[in-house]
Amino acid sequence: MQIGYSAENLKAAIDDIKHESKSFRGASQFYNIPKTTLMHHVKGTRGVEGRIVDDSRGGGSVKAYLPFEVEQEIANCLKILDKKGTDQTNPWVFYNYFEKLTKIVNDLQLNGKPQQIYNCDEPSFCHDPSKTKTIGAINTRNFRKASSAARENTTALLCCSASGEMLPLLCVFKRKSVMQNWLETGLITKTAVSVTERGWMKTTLFHNWFRDVFLKNIGFQRPVLLIYDGHVTHISFELIKLAQENQVTIIKLPPHTTHVLQPLDVAVFKGLKTKGDREVCKCQ
Repeated sequence: MQIGYSAENLKAAIDDIKHESKSFRGASQFYNIPKTTLMHHVKGTRGVEGRIVDDSRGGGSVKAYLPFEVEQEIANCLKILDKKGTDQTNPWVFYNYFEKLTKIVNDLQLNGKPQQIYNCDEPSFCHDPSKTKTIGAINTRNFRKASSAARENTTALLCCSASGEMLPLLCVFKRKSVMQNWLETGLITKTAVSVTERGWMKTTLFHNWFRDVFLKNIGFQRPVLLIYDGHVTHISFELIKLAQENQVTIIKLPPHTTHVLQPLDVAVFKGLKTKGDREVCKCQ
């Protein structure tokens, strides 16, 4: 795609706007640059502020606005994710995953060291019993009658080692603020507590858990291997850098396979969610 302005004109237009010598509309008309393009660059909603350089990969007319160092770091993180199991789309996904897992365990010399291999999982517990299974006639719609809406959700993040050592649990509730009695109970039970608008996990919350709970409770033995699913909240630039700095290797489970490959999902949470759902139904 060709653009009708040069990098020099774009920089000049941005400088004029920042020095208030021209308005967005005035700079747009003077330099023949779209007003929305100027607004994105000035307000920092497109890329990050850095040097503008020619990018021959874009055909000669596309300009790169990310500093070269930032591009290199992002590219490095993407390569790490791909190497550790993010790209799993072929028919032999299970074989590929176990081959990759075996290779990484051997490379890290973790054979016979289950205390340095961890798995984390974060099931969500719906407070609405209408989401449970019902028994009815074939090809007919069946509903469970509930006495209240109960459209709330609670997320629990559990992590344990292959040797059976469990780290402090993180509970995420649907609220705007953490209640004081939750904190007091958490100190006794060694449970971390947090809240989000919908009771779901968020990228910043998962990063904070990794930094404040995981790293502080896995001891000093390194390297460490952490296995979890590839949910979007589990992947961030900051998290990958933090893991590298602390000699933690992350393996992402192949998509749509957690019901088979996720240890905690298969061995712990599957039965727990079934029994928990029954208890919720009793309260209706």
